[in-house]
Amino acid sequence: MHILLPAGATLVALALAVWGGLRTRQSPSWLAFSAGMLLLAADEALRAALASFAAPAAAFDLERWRLVLAGLRPGVWLLFSLGYARGNAAESFRRWRAAAIAIFALWAAIAAAGWKHLLVAVDARGAEEVAPATPVGPAGLLLQILIVFGLAAALENLERTLRAAVGTMRWRVKFMVIGLGAILVMGIFSAGQALLYSSVSWRAEALNTLALLVGGLTAVVGMERTRRATVDLYPSPGGMRGSLTILVTGLYLVLAGVVAQLSLAVGGIDTMPLKSFLIMVALLAASAVLLSDRVKLWWGEFAMRYLHRPRYDYGRIWRECAEKTGSIVAPARLCREMAELLSTALEALSVTVWRMDGTRGQLALAASTSLPHKDGIAGPVLDAAAARRLAEDAQPFNLEAVPAPWAEALRAAAPATFPHGGDRMAMPLCAGGHLLGVAVVGDRVRGRPFTNEDRRLLRTIGDHLGASLLNLRLSERLLESREMEAFQKMSAFFIHDLKNTASSLSLLLENFRVHSENPAFRQDALKSIEASVTRLRDLIGRLGRLRETPETNKQPCQVAEVVDEALAQIAIPRGVRLLREGAPPPPITADRRQIASVVTNLVLNALQALPPEGGEISVSTATRERQTIIAVRDNGRGMPREFVENSLFHPFRTTKSGGMGIGLFQSRMLVESHGGRIEVESEEGRGSVFRVVFPAAGA
Repeated sequence: MHILLPAGATLVALALAVWGGLRTRQSPSWLAFSAGMLLLAADEALRAALASFAAPAAAFDLERWRLVLAGLRPGVWLLFSLGYARGNAAESFRRWRAAAIAIFALWAAIAAAGWKHLLVAVDARGAEEVAPATPVGPAGLLLQILIVFGLAAALENLERTLRAAVGTMRWRVKFMVIGLGAILVMGIFSAGQALLYSSVSWRAEALNTLALLVGGLTAVVGMERTRRATVDLYPSPGGMRGSLTILVTGLYLVLAGVVAQLSLAVGGIDTMPLKSFLIMVALLAASAVLLSDRVKLWWGEFAMRYLHRPRYDYGRIWRECAEKTGSIVAPARLCREMAELLSTALEALSVTVWRMDGTRGQLALAASTSLPHKDGIAGPVLDAAAARRLAEDAQPFNLEAVPAPWAEALRAAAPATFPHGGDRMAMPLCAGGHLLGVAVVGDRVRGRPFTNEDRRLLRTIGDHLGASLLNLRLSERLLESREMEAFQKMSAFFIHDLKNTASSLSLLLENFRVHSENPAFRQDALKSIEASVTRLRDLIGRLGRLRETPETNKQPCQVAEVVDEALAQIAIPRGVRLLREGAPPPPITADRRQIASVVTNLVLNALQALPPEGGEISVSTATRERQTIIAVRDNGRGMPREFVENSLFHPFRTTKSGGMGIGLFQSRMLVESHGGRIEVESEEGRGSVFRVVFPAAGA
């Protein structure tokens, strides 16, 4: 008998490992499931081998290996719990990555460095002594602590998966969670007993075999329910606060400890493992009952019939609806939350929300408690008449009673899960006279028909969902328009830079016709062309980085040198006198390229403000009250005072014919990014002066 139970548990674990291995294509977490079951099978095989020894001391090394393999299981089951039935498995693995790595690293360190201290040496207890328990060494105690915390973390993640499941999804996963939970809880119990008594009890370890048999068969039910259907759940990233895992695990350990103390008091310690096992079975049965939708429905009907309680707590439902959807900005998450709310409120296991694709008139899957959350699942195409009729009526209707082709396609796209789940109700999601989607509710517990009260609740929640979807759609359009506006402004900046470069080349070409025979002019022209090509390459590079944050390379520089370099790249036309005045100011910390761009823009603006016959431009540098000043003065046509005060630095406002009003706006942005400012004086018919003022170094 001692050999038959471990042998049977070994076969169960191996069968589950093979079954899980066949499902690894559905999710990588099943690979961890197979690994966990193989570890359990190895543990039970070693237990069966140990049962054949007359004295435990003769199998000392086998006991060490059992303890090491037990320490590896928490990390494996944690990996499984992070991916099982989760649509956001990658996010879960990323969030728990450090904890998983720490568990495996600690296990490896304890197994390698503490191998000799996992169990008490054989000589310390006698080679022929037959004892009911094996003393655990310091490294073994550390490994038991790791087992308790690792298995508790895996249990907590499985609970979060179960909490995220509603309707058909919960029906599919709950037995898998309960069965595996039994195995993990008993593992926690065995580790707790080892920590309490500093020894591994053979009787307590035998309970792991019973837990594997019971939990494994329970998990088979859960695996069969998900054999043909994919489950994608999105648990909340919250922590363990309010966790049922902590409550049930703590309650079980407390009850087991009480039973142990009572058994010691009355001398019945031999029956303690069996009593602890019965407690575990009772807690599992209670968990299965409490998770039953039929039990919740029965209690609701009992309270309504005999305690005069209304069917729905409208205040609680509306408050929950507002709390769940108030801060959501993603339509997919909004539909998922509302589908779960409808499933819970109407006791319907299958709730599917379809969103309307206005461009093709097709319904696309947005959220479901029975269908996997995968892209590409599409519903029927609604013609204009059907969409208009649904938008005008906006009332729940029996989907089974509609003979239209689109209704037949919708029924086929979201088939009923249970043959006796009753009729399916459809609720058009409308707002502003537009059809935004359709919610389909079916598979009610015990196939109950929909009452008028059910319809009113469905209509209320559906109207709220429709209005929320419309608000999100309008918000998306507003965001798109702002992004387009920002893109247009950014494009205008680059176009302005291109225009400046083209103006410089145009002036150079005009002068080249007159001075082409002058060697000095040709040399200067080549330098100007080279600078223009460099500027164009820089512009192309900036266009390729439109989505990146503009880089500012601030370094100590001489402002006078930057100004002279900028002026050297500008071709001055005939009839224009360019004066370079002022003494070199002290160095400042700035981006040379950006300061040169500001100077170039101001000088080109001054050239365009001059009359056709020419004029005078003065560029000066100076220091005033420790501030560095670059001044560009011209005697051109000037600007009206009202324009200077109200429109000068605003984009797309200009007094120049063919101008874009971008240059000064861009220049001011660059100067202000250096902590400076631009001062302007202008008078119509007398010219303008622009002063770029930079703060003193260190200010």
